[in-house]
Amino acid sequence: MGDISQPLHTEAFGRGANNLTVTYNGYSTNMHAAWDTSIPNNIMGLTPSKSPSMTVSKQFSEQLLASVQSGGTYAQDVSSWVSAWNINSPSSPYSILNTVEAIATTFAQESNEYVCQYALSDPNGPNAYNGEEIGGTYSTGAVPIVELQLAKAGVRLAAWLNLIFAGETGF
Repeated sequence: MGDISQPLHTEAFGRGANNLTVTYNGYSTNMHAAWDTSIPNNIMGLTPSKSPSMTVSKQFSEQLLASVQSGGTYAQDVSSWVSAWNINSPSSPYSILNTVEAIATTFAQESNEYVCQYALSDPNGPNAYNGEEIGGTYSTGAVPIVELQLAKAGVRLAAWLNLIFAGETGF
């Protein structure tokens, strides 16, 4: 549920960009790992390869939570992220009959749009990122995408669990 929200988890090129070697603020990594670890670490104020402590992780999750609550950056978007989830309506694209496939496809399409729009959008093709430093301007542009997708992932996971246990998303 959460993994599909990260753009390179929906990409076939270079095995999800695992085959694209880059540096992130001088740290050698691959493009996929940069999106999964280095950029989120940067958001949390950590070095590219350091694992966040429980305290740092909790602070980051609290920031994401605040961003989806009333008055937060994404508060007005939350209902649209889960609005069609009505398992009691056979006409809903998210009915119990096709929930898993419809949801997975929708999430993958949304995530993959960021691959095309940003993550691997170099006009010279995705291989142009090989050997490049992506910690500066590229990272700055990726941060809002990573934050948005992590917020969506959290809301959608919570909504899915609510749906399973309570029969409604709670949003």
